Amino acid sequence: MACTTGARSTQRYYSAVILPKFLLVAVVAIIGVTMVMAADPDPLQGFCVGDLTSNITLNGLVCKNPAQVTPSDFIYTGLEKPLAFNKFYRNSVNTAFVMAFPGINTQGISMARLDYLPQGLNVPHWHPRASEVLFVVNGPLEVGFVDENNFLWANTLQTGDITIFPRGLVHFQYNNGSTNALAIAALSSQNPGRQNSGNSVFGTDIPNIILEKTFNLSPEVVVELKKFFKSQAQGKGINEEAT
Repeated sequence: MACTTGARSTQRYYSAVILPKFLLVAVVAIIGVTMVMAADPDPLQGFCVGDLTSNITLNGLVCKNPAQVTPSDFIYTGLEKPLAFNKFYRNSVNTAFVMAFPGINTQGISMARLDYLPQGLNVPHWHPRASEVLFVVNGPLEVGFVDENNFLWANTLQTGDITIFPRGLVHFQYNNGSTNALAIAALSSQNPGRQNSGNSVFGTDIPNIILEKTFNLSPEVVVELKKFFKSQAQGKGINEEAT
């Protein structure tokens, strides 16, 4: 009987003390891992200017020899003006990601300049490795993102407004005004990546029969959509000069 009582006491002790502590440690560990995975790895030194000439492959860029780093490595002037506008979507996306601005290597941040002609659209897309904060320099802009429940969170932003597009969620911007619009984006990765919704499906070699059944489309429509999106991916729709 004493043995039984002792066993029950031990069981209650493990249930009341040991297991809650284990669960607490597990929860903290999961939160910690989630935080680590939520952005680029933390830098291990003050700076690590990316060496674009290196052939070494790793998660990021190899550091340039500090003795060869100059002050000019920490500035980027490429966002001074828009790039050529896409003739179909009437927008221009000019990015300062790590391959253009190696000075941000290991810093977990990048920027982009977004210009929109009237009725200009930054098509629905997502960034697999970054959240995005958008600042409207010249508005208004119609913006929105779609959450995992397929609910659209949409707003009309005016000059000076900011918004957030969470990492990995489809989002867009549209200039419904009569004048040019401009926005600046800050992203939580040196290399956010970008996948356009249309291109990710119809700009690929997914078999036509799969797309026909998925979207209830005729074979002819699938062929035309693939032709359009593949031409966009090849840059054939980008030929208007920036104004």
